[in-house]
Amino acid sequence: MAPVTDDPSPLVGARRPTAPAGGPETVSLETVLAGRRSVRHFSAAPIDAELLSRVFVRAMAAQQQQWPYPVHSDPGWRILLAVRESDELHRWTPDGVCQVEGRPVLTDLVADYADAPVLALLCAPTEHVASKAVGDLLVRAGSLGYALWLAARTHGLEATVFGGAHTPLRLVSGMAKGHGRHLFTVALGYPEQHPASGRE
Repeated sequence: MAPVTDDPSPLVGARRPTAPAGGPETVSLETVLAGRRSVRHFSAAPIDAELLSRVFVRAMAAQQQQWPYPVHSDPGWRILLAVRESDELHRWTPDGVCQVEGRPVLTDLVADYADAPVLALLCAPTEHVASKAVGDLLVRAGSLGYALWLAARTHGLEATVFGGAHTPLRLVSGMAKGHGRHLFTVALGYPEQHPASGRE
């Protein structure tokens, strides 16, 4: 995936993502909401890195509107990517996609999640989170996951969301140093078309 950067900066720092402007490639909010569904069968078509980044930027902007950092603090989101055409684990930042330390994971995940071209693993550091605040963090992770779902539909993709941490993924995100605990997963891609009916 490109572009590639070695920038180790947090996913969200001083610069706040702004939702990309609408355009001919985006879908109206009414269409996004009316047609949303959970897609479990994806085509093999890869997702363009720029398009994927627009999805993440839109979702992060929605998250910050719902949970403004001056009020709720910055949880330090990390979005790790298991990509179908790559054997490595990657991380998305507003500056691009970089490879991170970790073992090949996609083949281990499709059986438990979906055979999507991209699995976005939403992670955040939890070692300094008070026990009474963990619930709020999980709610925010779910909110970000669903924002990714709607952002994906806005840009012509489909998605499936999976709540809760998964033990193997917790181990994976822990192996990717400094990326915190796995909290939520979103499968992203283009829906597979059934030849006979044309349905997904």
